[in-house]
Amino acid sequence: MPGHGLVRAVDRTLSVLEVFATRPRVILADIARASGLSEATALRYVASLRRRGWVTQDDSGAYSLGVPVFHLGQFAVNSLDIRKLALPHMSGLLDTYQETVNLAICNDRQLFVIEVLESTRTIKTGAGLGDRDVWHASALGKAVLAHLDEAEVHTLLKATGMPGLTATTLTTLALMDENLTRVRERGYALDDGESEIDLRCVAAPIFDRRGLPTFAMSVSGPASRLSLELLGEIGVRLCSATQSISQALGHVAPPPGRAEA
Repeated sequence: MPGHGLVRAVDRTLSVLEVFATRPRVILADIARASGLSEATALRYVASLRRRGWVTQDDSGAYSLGVPVFHLGQFAVNSLDIRKLALPHMSGLLDTYQETVNLAICNDRQLFVIEVLESTRTIKTGAGLGDRDVWHASALGKAVLAHLDEAEVHTLLKATGMPGLTATTLTTLALMDENLTRVRERGYALDDGESEIDLRCVAAPIFDRRGLPTFAMSVSGPASRLSLELLGEIGVRLCSATQSISQALGHVAPPPGRAEA
């Protein structure tokens, strides 16, 4: 059967990883026994996982899970929790404005769209579920960047680049700094045709219990339906929603007159 070998390899890899579910440190013989593989076969899979950093080996020869496993697990937990909290607010925004509502998570310096409630109207624009969004040209990206340290923002944007996706894309750090100042002042970020021609989007950050802008929520649609005046109205409503979600995640807002970290 085509692909049978690949399926078997994936199944064996998962069997090896599952051995660590109850034991933080495991020797090769235990991995082989628990996964039902020979030691030689188990070693091949463990060696592959080691090369990718998913498994580490100490001086005694015992194996432990690597950092990427914990990052992936935390990403999954955060995604589940945030969806449960955000979906009622997302549904309310969709019902009111009939435009697509998006939820994104910042993970390992990348921005992923993890939930989308699509507009039922004929013209739909913007990122899709599972897409990686751009930092410098999206409202979601700027909503997060506005609440990071300036040096961190510059490092991130230098690493990812700021290509001109449309005629209105911000392509310099100076322009971005100015834009992010306005985002902080009004509470929400705008994408006025910067990521896609004729697309408009408004987004606000969601803070976790550490006060970090780990998530963001947006409403997007064609410029023909989303005037700048309407975007401002949605932005205020969006900020109210994201503040409620942030509080539910354990974020405590700073006192008046003190800026977010």
